[in-house]
Amino acid sequence: MVGWHQYLGKGRRTDGKTDSMNGAYLGPRYSNYKIKAYFNKNGVTYLK
Repeated sequence: MVGWHQYLGKGRRTDGKTDSMNGAYLGPRYSNYKIKAYFNKNGVTYLK
């Protein structure tokens, strides 16, 4: 897609009613508790 948009300068056509990333898979959902537990276990410094 980067080639299509950036290198070839092609636009993205949408009709404003469909698409809108509704079909995108963004990955699993993690709770704040799970994220904090992972950070603590792996010594990650973070701010909440």
